[in-house]
Amino acid sequence: MAETTQTAAFVLLCADIGLAPGSVPEATRKLMDADLAAARQRLGIAGILVDDGDLDDLQLLVMYAAWLYRGRVNDQPMPQMLRLAIRDRQTADGTGGGA
Repeated sequence: MAETTQTAAFVLLCADIGLAPGSVPEATRKLMDADLAAARQRLGIAGILVDDGDLDDLQLLVMYAAWLYRGRVNDQPMPQMLRLAIRDRQTADGTGGGA
């Protein structure tokens, strides 16, 4: 992943979970980077290749990573909004409709 994209994804992830990017401790940053990588990998397993230049893809990646991050604390099932976004993307990819 390109550094600028990683930074954009990290900034969006911070906003999603309510942190200021400049105030994130290094250990938390590493955890968030790992969540972004895991989200990318899991989306890939689901047949979704994240296009780093596509804002919708970046948002889907961040939504997934935020759920992974929060899941360590509250052990909640995947939100319906995220499940539907993944399904919609899979459907769009399968029909040639794009992201």
